[in-house]
Amino acid sequence: MEALVFRFLIVGIPIIMVVSVITFFLIRKWTSSWASSGGSSSRASTSTSSSSSEEEE
Repeated sequence: MEALVFRFLIVGIPIIMVVSVITFFLIRKWTSSWASSGGSSSRASTSTSSSSSEEEE
């Protein structure tokens, strides 16, 4: 049982990190494309979150 948990940690953590990084870049690409194209509904919901994260960096 402990070996299964240990193997899951070794395999799962890098996969989770890669997936989260990929989704992060995809979301930033989508928000920037929405802003340039002028999408009204989707841009309004994402502009606040993207602008606040950019100010923190």
